[in-house]
Amino acid sequence: MGNFSLMPEDMLLNILSRLEIKDVFRSRPVCKEWNLLSRTHKFVSLHYEHSSQKRNENDNGVIGIGSPSTFILMRSVYTKANDDDLNCSTVLTLITLKKTSSMTLIKDEVDVPIESLFSSDVEFLRTSEDESIHVCSPFDGLICLANGYEVKLYNPATREVLSLPSPPPMSNFELSLEELEYCVLGVWFESESNLKRYKVFRMVNYGTSCKIQVFDSTENSWRVINNLVGRAYPLLSLLFNGVVHFYFEKKDSGGNPVLVTIDAKTEKFGHVELPSVSIHSDESSLLPYRGKLAFLEPNFVDGDARIYCDIWVMTEYGVEKSWTKQYSILVGVIDLNDMNNNGYLYYALAIWKCVDDADGDELVVKTYDGRIISFNLVTRKITDLDLSCVPYCMARMVPHNVETMLSLSDDLYKSSG
Repeated sequence: MGNFSLMPEDMLLNILSRLEIKDVFRSRPVCKEWNLLSRTHKFVSLHYEHSSQKRNENDNGVIGIGSPSTFILMRSVYTKANDDDLNCSTVLTLITLKKTSSMTLIKDEVDVPIESLFSSDVEFLRTSEDESIHVCSPFDGLICLANGYEVKLYNPATREVLSLPSPPPMSNFELSLEELEYCVLGVWFESESNLKRYKVFRMVNYGTSCKIQVFDSTENSWRVINNLVGRAYPLLSLLFNGVVHFYFEKKDSGGNPVLVTIDAKTEKFGHVELPSVSIHSDESSLLPYRGKLAFLEPNFVDGDARIYCDIWVMTEYGVEKSWTKQYSILVGVIDLNDMNNNGYLYYALAIWKCVDDADGDELVVKTYDGRIISFNLVTRKITDLDLSCVPYCMARMVPHNVETMLSLSDDLYKSSG
């Protein structure tokens, strides 16, 4: 143990920060110094920076064959209540898609029921009889869950759960939950070593307005940062390069949709125009693609039951004229009666790199019949990932997830060391 103590702290930090989180936990009993060092905010920030760098290399095609990509998948699954009935439960699944030509699927951990993260006496709201939780909006490293006015943060890497204070009412009188449409847009945390801060952004549709609230950990409270006239769509939201994006239809401009943006650090609002296409908000998606913003839109061929997914990429961020349609992928052929009965046809979950750059990227899609499949954008090969879901219920996925050791304990934010 004496040799360890002679190692310079910066060198030790550099070595430990390159380990996977599970290996960091295993290293803590080695000595008191390692245990204390791996709990400092400086180490947490350095570890996150190394993990982010690996993810960025993956996005830019640097990663080689055989390297894994990790994902957090939120999905609804059937659970058997008895011999006659089936219940459904919403679970989080941490998976690794291994980058081989056969695309081996490895489930790293067991499913985590979302209901287990809430108190046992909570009644879960349902927007349909199949959905067991109203909102689940996972983003990088941390996952934010909401059920009515109850909002929680969950760190899958550390297994910590934190309950946030209840958000304030929308007006002088408290509206019933049935009168509100609410969604957690995203959770963002400051990665600079001198700060210990995270924020949760929340939107609430009520009447003809949409109110945007933010929870700031340094204040330990919610506050309203804007009130917009129009309607926001919760499933079309993305935290991209530190900016929250969400799909919004303005009531004062004929309902023309835009992407409203919120800089997570400064809370400055802006907007980005969408491609000039016929938009189907229930099946459209916002996803990161090779470090750029992508908008995915279904395309129906007239007189045909073939359903395509058009992938538009903003090649220069913030420049609306740079939207370019790079792919149009046939995702299925469906009976037109099914199209009317199933609510939605498919929902794009993620874009990721399968093998080397020549073999193309993969588009992961949840289909109307409850399957999760992957399309190769170059070879057009389809792979069933063998992850079943409840039809009609939405799923969310965090591609190339970066784990964080950020502690959710209160004392982390009260101290400055």
